[in-house]
Amino acid sequence: MYTIPKNVRTRYEIFPGFGFRELLITATGSLIGIAVFFLMSLFKLPIPLTIILSVIFPAAAFLLSMPNPRTNVSLLIMIKHFRTYRARQNRYFYVFGGGRINEDY
Repeated sequence: MYTIPKNVRTRYEIFPGFGFRELLITATGSLIGIAVFFLMSLFKLPIPLTIILSVIFPAAAFLLSMPNPRTNVSLLIMIKHFRTYRARQNRYFYVFGGGRINEDY
C-alpha cells in the first residue's frame, strides 16, 4: 500500500494558490484594462485618470481569482457556490401557527 502525502497538488502553481487559471483571469482583466485605457484616450481624458481606470480591472481580476490562504477558496468560487445554494429548493421546517406569542389564532 502506498500513501500519498496531503501536500501534493495536482496542478502547477506559479506561486502558492495562483496557477494558470488565475493567470488567465488576470490576463483577461489586463486586456480589458488596456481596452479601457485606449477608449478613454479617445475621449481626451487626462493620462493619470486613464492609467488609474485601466489598473482597476486587472487588480479586480487578481483579487477575484486569488484564493484565501486559510480556506483556499477564491471570491469567484464563493460567488459560484452562493448562486448554486440560492438556486436550490428550500425546505422550511415549521408548523403554521406554532411557536407564536399569542396562539389564539
